[in-house]
Amino acid sequence: MSQSLVDPEFLAPTRPDLVDIHPEDLPDASLLYESNTTESEGVYNVPIAMTENSAQVYGHGSRYWKDRYRRYAREGQHHIIGPMPPRVFLDTFCPCPAQLMQDMPPTVDAFKDVPLQGTEAEIYGPLIKALNAVHGGVSRCPGYTFRDTSKHPDNNGEAKVKPDVICYANVHLDRVKVKKAGSEHLSHADMGFAAFFFEVKRSVGKDFLKDPPEPHSGHWRGHDVVKNASKPNEDLGQNFAYAAEIFARQFRLHIFSVSVSGASARLARWDRAGVIMSRAFSLRTEPEILCEFLWRFSHMTETQRGLDLTVEPASEEDETLFKTAIAKHAQYQLEGTRSGSSDHRLQLSVLEHYQPGAVSSVMVHSKDLDKSPPVYYEQRYLVSRPLISPLSVAGRATRTYWAVNPDTSEVVFLKDTWRFLVDGAEEEGEVLASLERANVQNVPKVLQYGHVPCVIDDDAFRVDPAVFQDTRTQDFLGETWCCNGVRDLRAIVKHTHYRIVLAVAGYSLARISGTSELLCATYDAFLAMLDAYQNAGRLHRDISVGSIILFRPPGHRHAQRIGYLIDWDLSWRIGTQDPHTVYPRYGTWQFASINTAGRQSEKHTIQDDMESMLYVLLYCSMRWLPHSRDDRSLRAIMDPLFDYSHEYLGHHEGGHHKTLNAMDREYTDRVQFKNRALHCFLNDLMYFHQPVPTWRVPSVPEPTQVWGDPERLEEFWRNFLNSPIPLPSDDRVHRVLSDEARAVRSASPQPATIPSMTSRSGSAVSVSRKRGRAETPPPSVLASTQDGDPRSFPPLGTMFRMLPESAGDPPDEGSEEPARKRRNLGRSPQREAGDPIYGRESLTSPGDAA
Repeated sequence: MSQSLVDPEFLAPTRPDLVDIHPEDLPDASLLYESNTTESEGVYNVPIAMTENSAQVYGHGSRYWKDRYRRYAREGQHHIIGPMPPRVFLDTFCPCPAQLMQDMPPTVDAFKDVPLQGTEAEIYGPLIKALNAVHGGVSRCPGYTFRDTSKHPDNNGEAKVKPDVICYANVHLDRVKVKKAGSEHLSHADMGFAAFFFEVKRSVGKDFLKDPPEPHSGHWRGHDVVKNASKPNEDLGQNFAYAAEIFARQFRLHIFSVSVSGASARLARWDRAGVIMSRAFSLRTEPEILCEFLWRFSHMTETQRGLDLTVEPASEEDETLFKTAIAKHAQYQLEGTRSGSSDHRLQLSVLEHYQPGAVSSVMVHSKDLDKSPPVYYEQRYLVSRPLISPLSVAGRATRTYWAVNPDTSEVVFLKDTWRFLVDGAEEEGEVLASLERANVQNVPKVLQYGHVPCVIDDDAFRVDPAVFQDTRTQDFLGETWCCNGVRDLRAIVKHTHYRIVLAVAGYSLARISGTSELLCATYDAFLAMLDAYQNAGRLHRDISVGSIILFRPPGHRHAQRIGYLIDWDLSWRIGTQDPHTVYPRYGTWQFASINTAGRQSEKHTIQDDMESMLYVLLYCSMRWLPHSRDDRSLRAIMDPLFDYSHEYLGHHEGGHHKTLNAMDREYTDRVQFKNRALHCFLNDLMYFHQPVPTWRVPSVPEPTQVWGDPERLEEFWRNFLNSPIPLPSDDRVHRVLSDEARAVRSASPQPATIPSMTSRSGSAVSVSRKRGRAETPPPSVLASTQDGDPRSFPPLGTMFRMLPESAGDPPDEGSEEPARKRRNLGRSPQREAGDPIYGRESLTSPGDAA
């Protein structure tokens, strides 16, 4: 599940893409990661995605800590269950042999100095002293040390984070910065090496949960354990933010934490389905609970503590091989683009996939179904910096990498995710294999896929191929102690760890070089979507910027990159049981159609996928192509159009502003693109999707004839790209949609400007009926479609324009040549040759007809 599925306002990092940086402003490669110079160690201190290209992360929400915590709280309240009895918690999640339990230090008065209430700073000292206490030469948590990290945040992640107390393994203490010599109990927060964390509040009244009255039995299921669930609780969100950061910075199966409110505490266990919180217990009267947790934790295996041991540190030889292969692959993929225009830019591009000293070896386990019984085999891949870093606790938590096969030095695309394991859910690897058999174009070839097995022996690294890494939170929803009140917990479903390897290792659509590549790559993805629908009866249902990959195949060095459609894990084969009818039922929020975002009962159709593709085009065009708006005013347009949602009956709904725009062009009418051809193309797509009613004229056929038949839209799109009207190939611009831009959002956007019939007729053109390349229009028509002053353009969404039909030779190739002719665009026709796209010999614009 996309992070933004639950919370549509999750925020992309603000570091600019390297492709956008002016040559004089390019940073020194050696300084690019100066904020994170600590080397990784297998599962620990994992690099995070460095650019805004994190697929599924497209919101522009505030980075202010209160706003972030509220967003996490809104998401988290649907993923939290409790209160589990503390003794059940320990026996279920913290196994320890009885013999070892006999050696545990005494627990009486262990936390007697922790005040019942006081400032948080007054609690830190006594608490940390008790946690690090040694009795008879034995510490309460052997092999681990607790540090006060409340003053010095970790700045290496999505935002600054500083849990009050962090537990570090002693072997990692030399990697954790301390405030100054002689004050080792005070240190910087380092989520990359955190074993677990404590969050402290000054009194019991600040606890974000509330237990039902004792004795606790099943008749209390109507009680809601989340305090004031209708209002986002910043303290709850703070705990979710810290857990999410550890998940992003380490290869983790689950995480433990402790929430302290005065002299009261709760234990917590987090996984990708949600979090289980224990009943509150007193550190004064029940100190044995926390003492036992610490003792058990220190004697558990690494797997039981939540580490994914299928990931190991790479050797120096492997790191050298990885860096060389990535550099060669990046140079080939970026040739002819701005990122590949200099050695320095190329070096920085390599560092998008590689962090020195942070290369890991990841095992991918597969099953050969052709053999009976099935044979399991494994392949090792080298990875470093991901293209995507998960920002949520619950969900698919997808990481994607350029990975290197150390046996062949081949660069591939590795996806590490937690797939939903519900009835009817299909493996993405199986889906891609079926699409290949159905001859679906522009879908990557799958090389290997399978669930991640559990490591059953840490020392010998033995795995059980029949037992997989699964979440456990969902297993306790039916327990009598589970109190959810009226909160909707359908989001808590079983997830299983899954890896898939594809032959296509490219760049996200967010890395387009310009207008031409955007329109061509999205057309490629549209063909994949259409082929899957027609040849395999399958809907994608998660069309987004991150689901389209730009890739230059081997042997096509000077060709434009092709758009490949990936992320088929939420797809649905029509006519079969839909595993996502309850939750989740759509993909990335910003690109969800009006129906799927606003009406939970609406059935997904091919038109919903087409609408998502429209929003991808609008988003990328507004975000990275030249137009009339500045950064501040642009955000005031994009925020409501793409991010808006509200909660209704426990789930997020939205689409209201998309509806306003579809009916009245409420937002897009304020954007005028510099390139007139792009401006008119987007007008046409929005007209096909939903015309403004006042524009209806008898000479124009109903746009539903196009939108209702995706083949007609494909032919229109193909004719546009194969026409000689030039599109810029290198007009990408960089924008920073800062938090302060919220201040300029208009409470009531200006109404759309409806042009007169005369203004439409003065510049409208007609559609060529021929398949393939259109003939050249006269110079006057070409001039009218070239770049110009955006202020002279009609508002986006208020003019229906089509391609010209005229005679002449194609223009000379230049910087703005029709670059889409570099490869064959289009698909095999499935209607009779000569059948016009609109069912008539020619189509003129409304103005011409008038």
